[in-house]
Amino acid sequence: MNSQTYLVSTASRKCFIAMVLIVALSPMCAFAQSDRAKDRGFWVAASSEVTVPADEGIVIMVIRTAAPGADNALAQNQQTTQQVMRTLNDLHLEGKYRFTANRLSNTSDAPAVFHPYQTGSAPFSPSLYRPGSSCDRPTFQVSKYVLVTFDASDLADPEFDRTLAATIDALTDAGALQLELPAEATQTRSPVFFALKDSQPAQLGAIRQASERARAQAEEVAKSLGVKLGPIIDARVNRPLELQLPRVQQLTILDEVGLRFYSNSKDAVSIPATFAVQFSTKK
Repeated sequence: MNSQTYLVSTASRKCFIAMVLIVALSPMCAFAQSDRAKDRGFWVAASSEVTVPADEGIVIMVIRTAAPGADNALAQNQQTTQQVMRTLNDLHLEGKYRFTANRLSNTSDAPAVFHPYQTGSAPFSPSLYRPGSSCDRPTFQVSKYVLVTFDASDLADPEFDRTLAATIDALTDAGALQLELPAEATQTRSPVFFALKDSQPAQLGAIRQASERARAQAEEVAKSLGVKLGPIIDARVNRPLELQLPRVQQLTILDEVGLRFYSNSKDAVSIPATFAVQFSTKK
């Protein structure tokens, strides 16, 4: 017996008022009403993508050092950082680069070869670590990211590709390493990421196109069902239709700098969008 039949058959006015309050206050009843609303309509979903030229290019590399003792690891990392700074300044890139803070970790898996800091030594000259020596201490690793940002005028320079290659080569020679990102976290294996300073206009354009496609699909579905589209019951932008359990996701340097949309081509950065909408129907 459904709730409507139960209410009609109830003789007591007090019971009727009580049931109205229960319906109004009960989340489960509200959920049931939502389910009935879904039965009267249908979902459609459409995707779109807007592709625009990049207006900035960001080279991201990491300075990673490991040594017995935190002080040695930090000193070595600082020495390599100074070398990277001198290299970038020699390329006349002052004001275009920055460093993140140091990330210090204690690792139990000591590498067979690392670079303990020694006064006067090259920052990237390896020395063999021998257990039992005076350096027999816990191994620490220090990581720091270096970011070099090129703006739209740099990208428009006919010599930009040569400048970019020279920058990456110089950073590598100075001791910086390419990123090690999960496969799902990057669309390119290159250390340069072409992006947009403001992706909102392109994203709004992609959403608008996706919504127009969803509307056209809904009209076709309604026509095949012999009904007309009614008001929108629910709409979702870039959200799944089903509730997904949260999972622990390791943040990357791309997340930290807010780099959501990027490409390996300066001529084409694609901004995707998905629009799902639930329409009611009427005869």
